[in-house]
Order: sequence, then structure tokens, then C-alpha cells
Amino acid sequence: MDKEIFTSQKYFIFKLSDILNNSFHIFEEKRLESLQLSIQLCLDTYEEMHSTLIGTDKLEKSYKGLLNSLAFQLKKHPFGKLDVYQMDFSRLCCLIDSNDKEGRKNPYELFMSLKSLQKKLQTQNLSCQYIACLQKNYVIVKWMF
Repeated sequence: MDKEIFTSQKYFIFKLSDILNNSFHIFEEKRLESLQLSIQLCLDTYEEMHSTLIGTDKLEKSYKGLLNSLAFQLKKHPFGKLDVYQMDFSRLCCLIDSNDKEGRKNPYELFMSLKSLQKKLQTQNLSCQYIACLQKNYVIVKWMF
């Protein structure tokens, strides 16, 4: 048992330097991957839904569920505090809510908004964006006290 504990501690000590140096882009991959994955799933489902002519009921239900989970992620994501993404996030949430309430009013507008947000997320330096989130949060907390 002691040997297992020793090897796990040894692994943690060597892994800690990778985390602190961000060697494998660990900080960028954790949270954003799920957001980009959700956006990509929505886009893929939309394209599959519109390329298939028969039996799209299940695809429409899954697309609606994916959009609802994406809206939840967008409301909770720290990038929503940044000016760069704030307008895109709120617009997408609004489009998803109106899509939910009124049915499929303008699905292509939602698709294009998802595409533009996906491109914007891919072109930004994500580490700098997370640091900006932390700095903005620090300024808000400091101002409150």
C-alpha cells in the first residue's frame, strides 16, 4: 500500500509542474471544450436535420434539448462577463428562448449565430480570456467592498 501512495505522490509532484507551466494547455481545455463541443453538436444536428428528408422528429427533439443545455451553459459560463462575448451570449440565449416559445421562427439565424460564436471562440487566445475574466471579477469584488 505504501508503494502505491508513494507512486501517486510522485506522479502528482511531476504533474504539478505541468499544470503550473500549462504545458499541455490544461486550463484552456477543461471548460471551453464542453462549450465548443456543445456548439459543434448543435451545428451538426442542425445540418443533419436539414439534410434528412424523412423522420426528423427525433432529431428535432434532440436539437431542442441541445439548445436548452447550450443556453444553460452560456448563462453560467465566465466568458459571459467579458465584453467580447457578452453580446453573442445574450443574443444566442434570446434566440434559443424565442425558438422554444414560438417554435422554429428563424432557425437559420440561430445557426449563423452559433457559427459566428464558434469562429470567435476558435480565434481568441483562451488563456488571456480566462485571465481577463478573473481580473474583471476581482475588480467587481473590490468595488463592492
